[in-house]
Amino acid sequence: MKKSRILFVILAITISSMALIVYGMISTGGNPLITDGGILVDFHNDPIETDPHEGGADEYYDCNIDIENLGPDAYDLAVLMDGNHDTPDSYIYVGNSVDSVNPGYFNDTKMIYDEVQNTTTIHWQGFIEKDTTDIIINTNQIIHIGWGYPGAEALVKDMWWTDKDGNRVPGSVVHVINGKTYRISGGIIGIDWRNDFNIATPITIQDVNYAVLTDLIPLPNLNGQNVELAGALHPLNSGGSFTVLPGKKVTLTIPEYVQPNAVVVLRYRVTGPGSMANVVNFIQHNVN
Repeated sequence: MKKSRILFVILAITISSMALIVYGMISTGGNPLITDGGILVDFHNDPIETDPHEGGADEYYDCNIDIENLGPDAYDLAVLMDGNHDTPDSYIYVGNSVDSVNPGYFNDTKMIYDEVQNTTTIHWQGFIEKDTTDIIINTNQIIHIGWGYPGAEALVKDMWWTDKDGNRVPGSVVHVINGKTYRISGGIIGIDWRNDFNIATPITIQDVNYAVLTDLIPLPNLNGQNVELAGALHPLNSGGSFTVLPGKKVTLTIPEYVQPNAVVVLRYRVTGPGSMANVVNFIQHNVN
């Protein structure tokens, strides 16, 4: 990744129609980029052994999410987003559970493009706790998953827990919004949070933090367990909250001049009426 690019990390969900990365923990490790034993895979679930950020694109958008299941128990997780991400440059992290005693992982990911609706679904599947036979994502268990691609953000339309047959858990909804970062002028960077969820309810963004760094963070390390990242974050909007109504957006700006070679990181919490999860979103985006 060239240092002349500006990188953003934000906490939410959205993707561009250009390419995709998915992140999570999977049983076959060996990727030196991953510190927790997981791997990056492409759209066809084949391992990626080199940093996809070195692919030479002018722009990358990564999303990683820490998700606490608020119940009932579930087996897997799926997300729906705008656009076609079945491209050679797509990448996914096959997520894991945040549990120091019995960490778990997903064995598989599936990405399906719906040509009629022009949407892509990512389904993290085959969850199992390490060294046990527990295949359930229990209530109050936390997992983190992620994805990325060359290009700018794309809108997340839906996210939900799935049962042992891969179907939506009845009534399940996990609210997320991916922040869209862009250069307004000079060193001023704006962030848009747009609520385009299929289930039309207000979505609340809380505890927004940012950091200005010098290097892009590897996608699997873009999470709440990254102590170094946590220490670099500063409150944005006084750490307050705001609500995004269906079909509307809220805009904030980075409160400092951002140099062309800087990396800006944002992290925030996402909630909504009837949500079956506590969500912390991380996104990074190098804005040209």
